Amino acid sequence: ERNGLLFPPDELMYFDKLPDEVPTKIVAPVDVAWGGGDACSCPCSYVYKDKNIKNSYEVYIPAVVFEYGDKSKSQPEIARMVFEHNIGHLRIEKNNGGAEYRDDLDRIFKEKGITCNIDCKSAPTKVAKEGKIFASAPDIKAHFHFLKSGLRNDQYQKFMQQLFLYTINGSNKQKDDAPDSLAQGNDMIKTPSAPTFTIFQRPF
Repeated sequence: ERNGLLFPPDELMYFDKLPDEVPTKIVAPVDVAWGGGDACSCPCSYVYKDKNIKNSYEVYIPAVVFEYGDKSKSQPEIARMVFEHNIGHLRIEKNNGGAEYRDDLDRIFKEKGITCNIDCKSAPTKVAKEGKIFASAPDIKAHFHFLKSGLRNDQYQKFMQQLFLYTINGSNKQKDDAPDSLAQGNDMIKTPSAPTFTIFQRPF
């Protein structure tokens, strides 16, 4: 990889308009953070699959929560994104308080009349996480589409900048919130998930 970068800007795909067809599903991984220099990273992922082609999928990411504040900031933002994009499935990494974060979101969703399946999955160790990101990189570059520059809000732009700067064999201090959430999302999409649900009341 050029200069050790795993996701150079010119090796990713970009879009300015979602496909016309209805997505197969809309999901979002949540890489939990509680502030303190890490970002809560949650890319909204529209998944399109061709049933006639095995293992065919394209992923478009029209919105991202990439929040450095504590849960009082990130959770309402995720709830709003779930509502606005009709996200049917969230997956939260269980480690680092993920179960508590899930319970908080579930309470917020019930208060606002949002129905969305939320599950938790154990997060890998630091070394295993790096391996997961590296293993997922070819899929992310081949199947994931990101908003073009100029169409991104501030959080989306910060998400992309962290992704661009992620390096192979980087220091222990390098930030991995964006690439880790994408690797988690790729795993969600490639493995069976719970069915999607609809929102039955406008909460905002």
